[in-house]
Amino acid sequence: PILLMWESDLASTIAARLHDAVKAAPRPTAGPLEALGRWWDARLESLLAPAGSALWAEMKQNAQAITAGAASGGQLLFRHLRASDAARRHPIRLHLVGHSAGAIVHAYLIDRLAAQEWDFESVTFLAPALRADAFAERVRPWLAVGRIRRLRLYHLTDAAERQDPTCRPMLGYGKSLLYLVSRAFEGGRDVPLLGMARHIPADLRRARRVRLFAAPGTATASTTHGGFDDDEATMTSVIDGMGQ
Repeated sequence: PILLMWESDLASTIAARLHDAVKAAPRPTAGPLEALGRWWDARLESLLAPAGSALWAEMKQNAQAITAGAASGGQLLFRHLRASDAARRHPIRLHLVGHSAGAIVHAYLIDRLAAQEWDFESVTFLAPALRADAFAERVRPWLAVGRIRRLRLYHLTDAAERQDPTCRPMLGYGKSLLYLVSRAFEGGRDVPLLGMARHIPADLRRARRVRLFAAPGTATASTTHGGFDDDEATMTSVIDGMGQ
């Protein structure tokens, strides 16, 4: 096995870069708790949109650069694999697993390598921070023609997204990181993300070669956006899915 791994440490980077802006913002002091929570979340989405959008755009450019151009690291690796003695003796089987922003890396990788007649045994996205329109443009066509044999999508239920406490200690935000990305970091408007239950295309749920897993559930016990890769049930399900 050859493993290629990319780690963005997204949550820590966002928290470190945006902490000062949150700290300086005036906070509400009175009113119904639930209403105050909604007000503060909306205030944060507006407050963090300019800096967060710039940071998010930089991260997406880095994700794209991994396979951009013939001299990129990703392109060199796969060109070497195709020309290797091992590839002449045995077929190469590719399995992609992307968590959060990792799905953005894979969307570009799939689009570029599938055009070079690479096939993917399985593609697994865990709470992907990939825009729904980018998925439709770069991944779905290759699923339709069979270059991707199996697509497995793990996501939080919308109720779990709205109760995810991960961003609360860092930014005081009461929803999941994907809600913040969708409503603030994609230009300050509500942009559909593939990893959010409320944005998954209805026809994708019925598509051949596609399986969806809602968390928490039997195949995945994660209750937070960042919890999928730490959850034993999820990891067992992901590995089992590669062997189908």
